[in-house]
Amino acid sequence: RIVLWRAERNSVKPYYDHAGITIYHGDCLEILPQLEPVDLVLTDPPYNCGKDYGVYKDNLPKAEYHSFMAKTAKIALSLALNQFWVAPRYQLTFFLSLFPHAHLIVIT
Repeated sequence: RIVLWRAERNSVKPYYDHAGITIYHGDCLEILPQLEPVDLVLTDPPYNCGKDYGVYKDNLPKAEYHSFMAKTAKIALSLALNQFWVAPRYQLTFFLSLFPHAHLIVIT
């Protein structure tokens, strides 16, 4: 069972919270620092490949994107008590540089 515990001082409200599953929707750099450690962090990050998401930019300058992902990875890794899974489909070398102790699993 995975539970994301929320402190009373926390202003973040779950998007979904039922049967031991809690989902937050919003800017990860604002939400993640407010969460307590969890058993598993599972993420499918943005790849900055120019896809039109409407309100989200997926075409940042390379340096800005790398800075954003480095900050996000650091915060997310600090939350993971046991496991951290990331599913990069693009820029594999860059993602591996963010997680130097990672074990690569290839799924085809």
